[in-house]
Amino acid sequence: MKKIEALDLKEMMKQQDPNYSSRSVGYIVVNTLPQNSFQKEHIPRSINVTKDDMESLKRFFDQDKLIITYCASESCDSSLKGAQELEKLGFTNVTDFEGGLAAWKDANGEVKSGAAQPSIETDPSGV
Repeated sequence: MKKIEALDLKEMMKQQDPNYSSRSVGYIVVNTLPQNSFQKEHIPRSINVTKDDMESLKRFFDQDKLIITYCASESCDSSLKGAQELEKLGFTNVTDFEGGLAAWKDANGEVKSGAAQPSIETDPSGV
């Protein structure tokens, strides 16, 4: 499984927004924490899917879609478990952002709060 650092993810998201409307093109960013944690704070334009719901992504994305998982911090194993679950489901291009929100904020990454998230059926901008 691949890993990504905060600065690399920030640069990727600066160059190109996550793409939730295409089954195969681009990438998506998945917060694996419980919904109440996602609502408290999350990386902008990420979606919230817990480890137990990873199978739902098969309905929307091809198995070679780049999926980046993250959770609260390096000591949190939710994103790693989510990434492992995706690989068990047959996804082949999974990357774990193991530093999570803590590393994102340390790198001066913006955070959002609230329940609003991009739809995986459409891709509204600005979420």
